[in-house]
Amino acid sequence: MAYRWNLENILETLEKLDENTKPAWGQMSAQRMVEHLTDTLAIATGRNPQPLLIPEDKIEKMQAFLASD
Repeated sequence: MAYRWNLENILETLEKLDENTKPAWGQMSAQRMVEHLTDTLAIATGRNPQPLLIPEDKIEKMQAFLASD
């Protein structure tokens, strides 16, 4: 069964982190990863809107690319 992400699971996982937690891959510290995910969530929910960097005439093609394998 796939891991179910809900607030309880997320908080439980975060409580296991400390400042010395080594990354399983990549170079971000645990603190930086949480900040990265928080920033991403703020953008996704519209709390931190960002300017569109893709020309409008390319949006449809870029969305198709993102949805592809």
